[in-house]
Amino acid sequence: MNQNKTKKTILINSAKTIFMEKGYSNTTVDEICSLAGVAKGTFFYYFETKRHIILDMIKKEIFEIKNEFCKNLCYANSTLEKLDIALDIIFCSQNCSFINFKLEVEDSMEWVQRTLFDLKIEMIMPILYDIIIEGKKNGTFHVDDVEITCSVLLNGLNAYYYAKQNAFKDPKLCKQIYKGIDEIINKILDIDTKLVS
Repeated sequence: MNQNKTKKTILINSAKTIFMEKGYSNTTVDEICSLAGVAKGTFFYYFETKRHIILDMIKKEIFEIKNEFCKNLCYANSTLEKLDIALDIIFCSQNCSFINFKLEVEDSMEWVQRTLFDLKIEMIMPILYDIIIEGKKNGTFHVDDVEITCSVLLNGLNAYYYAKQNAFKDPKLCKQIYKGIDEIINKILDIDTKLVS
């Protein structure tokens, strides 16, 4: 690993440590640099602002989610299993691990959730599109416009999650939500209910 990557990684790890302890808003660039053992100019060599270090963390987390997602897709035996894996990505990775360090309680951090949402849509859209194309070809899904179907499905599910994310923490409500989501997906993709077990 070259020295530049090492310094950048040290800065990111230092920021994570302090963010977990103090929260994003209460952390200064000086504190990050002090913990990393680098000059303030080094921070600004890699990151335009403190916000950019969060964006870098988000992109890294999305990359890791995508790798795990693609690895899991290799083990799917059917189009429906691939769809289930894609839906798990939508609902199970909403809060990337680094966001758990006091960011969700800060009102000013809504942009983090928005960025995470946008990058995740960008990551999963082409994969979900391919799954729906595959399902259309093999007769599992019966849709006319794959692009619109994919967009409505993905954006709708994400929007619903963000509107009702507290309900997903309640196991009783969660069971009802997933039942409703299954019904909606079956209707949107016109899935033969005999195929769904």
